[in-house]
Amino acid sequence: WPESKYSGWFDHLATNLQGATLIDSTVYDYPITELNPESEHKPVAVKIMLPGASVAGVLDWAFSATADAMSRAGGLSPSWVPTAAFMWNSHWQCSGSSACRDAAAAEFVSLSQANDAQISLAIELQTGLQPVDLVTAGLTTSTQVDGVC
Repeated sequence: WPESKYSGWFDHLATNLQGATLIDSTVYDYPITELNPESEHKPVAVKIMLPGASVAGVLDWAFSATADAMSRAGGLSPSWVPTAAFMWNSHWQCSGSSACRDAAAAEFVSLSQANDAQISLAIELQTGLQPVDLVTAGLTTSTQVDGVC
C-alpha cells in the first residue's frame, strides 16, 4: 500500500519443504490504511500439509488416534502434519507511530488467532530496534523468537 505505488506482488509464502501441499490461503486487504502509514504489505494466511517426522514419538503420540482413524478412512496419512501460518509486514514506517504500531500489533494478533496460526511471522513491527512483544499483545500461547533483519 499504496497500490498507486506498489503492486502487492511481494505478499506470498514459499517453502522448500519437499512434498508440502497448499490446502488453503487468504491474502487480506491492507488492514491499517486509515492510519495513513507510508506503506504496508498485505497479511497472508496459509494452511499447508507438511511432511511429518516422529520426534521421540511426540508426533506419533499427538496425532496417533486422529491420524490412524483418518488413514483407515482413506484420508490423512499419519506422516503428514496440517500446519497453519500467518505473516504480515506492517512496515517500519508504521512502527514510528505508537497509534499505528499498536493498531498493527492488535490486527496481527487478531488475524493470527482467527487463522489458528501455529506459526506467526511479524516483519518490521517494532519499537525502535526492539520487536513488539506479541505474547504480551495477545498471542499468549505462543513463544516469540526475535531476530534482526
